[in-house]
Amino acid sequence: MPGEQIVQRRWWQMKGFWIIGLPAFLVVGVVGVFLWGSFQPKPQGFAPVDQAQMVGVSPALAAAIEDAEPVSIEIVRYTLDATRMESWVLFNFTEGRVVGGDLSTPGWDLAFRRTKLLTNSGVTNPLGPGGAADLGEIPLDDVILPVSIVFDVDVLGGEDEDEPENPAVGRWY
Repeated sequence: MPGEQIVQRRWWQMKGFWIIGLPAFLVVGVVGVFLWGSFQPKPQGFAPVDQAQMVGVSPALAAAIEDAEPVSIEIVRYTLDATRMESWVLFNFTEGRVVGGDLSTPGWDLAFRRTKLLTNSGVTNPLGPGGAADLGEIPLDDVILPVSIVFDVDVLGGEDEDEPENPAVGRWY
């Protein structure tokens, strides 16, 4: 019509942009980030190794670490695959190897399952010789065990109140 004034609206004033455009933009953005992330290379980790695969470390050396002088101790790194949520990985420090079986199996020192850690003691194994002590935040090189140290044994508690846990290492991470 000849006397009407044409009103121009800006993009942020259009209902179609807010109803269709913005949600479509967000969906495309989320899908794009997901696809970009799925094509990224996986970070390198430590491959699980056992004592026999370690170069230059024999079971005799692993057993001798306990009896060695502090200046002659050689650092031995063990990598365990404790990623399963349903099973524990049992480790024996004397033999320097993973022990097969469950928590009732004899001959293990520590048990690992994801971020959980148990000792061979208390409710886990009443006859087990294990235990742990919380020394606080201290560099490993400065550790000196006090004569009157008390080792905590595994007790029932945990997230479900019926899981074994060790109070000294319950929140080690």
